[in-house]
Amino acid sequence: MSTNVSRINLRGAVAYTVLAYALMWLICLPLWVSGKGLASPGALAMIVIGMFSPMLASFLVCRFVDHQPWLARVGLRLNKGLRPIVKFSLLGFAVVTAVVALVTGLAGATGLVHLDLAGLSGPRTRVKIS
Repeated sequence: MSTNVSRINLRGAVAYTVLAYALMWLICLPLWVSGKGLASPGALAMIVIGMFSPMLASFLVCRFVDHQPWLARVGLRLNKGLRPIVKFSLLGFAVVTAVVALVTGLAGATGLVHLDLAGLSGPRTRVKIS
């Protein structure tokens, strides 16, 4: 029985994990040092910038550890055209919409929330405010 399983590059995986965490900690270090935490000025900007640390870590690992092109390695190259991207984007949208509708209906059915479906008070309140 022959299997075609690619081996995991342990050095690259460890380097990526360490870099992703270290970059985020480095970016958020001023939040911890200031003592104010999330109340620090610029906290939101630091957190938003920190969300890019996994991307930067993957770029650095591809460039300096694996020595492979970054776009192809992380799957951002359009080798098969635009069709798979559109297909999976629509599938993702449909799944998320279905899960939200299911959870909202389940919460209403169990009594966790009160759904005003007859009077639609939520949209009416929005129209009055606007």
